[in-house]
Amino acid sequence: GCKWGCSRLVVECNNVGGQKGNGCGKYSYFNSLDEGIKSFIDNLQRNYINYGLTTPEQINPKYAEDPNWAKKVNKYIEEIKTL
Repeated sequence: GCKWGCSRLVVECNNVGGQKGNGCGKYSYFNSLDEGIKSFIDNLQRNYINYGLTTPEQINPKYAEDPNWAKKVNKYIEEIKTL
């Protein structure tokens, strides 16, 4: 969900998750939102799930420098569940 409104990357580039690449500045451009979502899911599988990292707490050290990232993700998940 886009609780506070979708980012420019989602709206203009169909890029879910801020995937780096080409076509939208330094980020990837996808022809459809479905394509962007599929690519993001594939990225999660390839870089995290395949290594046994399946929760925000497990993903946090590999993905984000912010030690509070997992808490923020979990809070956002709970907020969008109520929409």
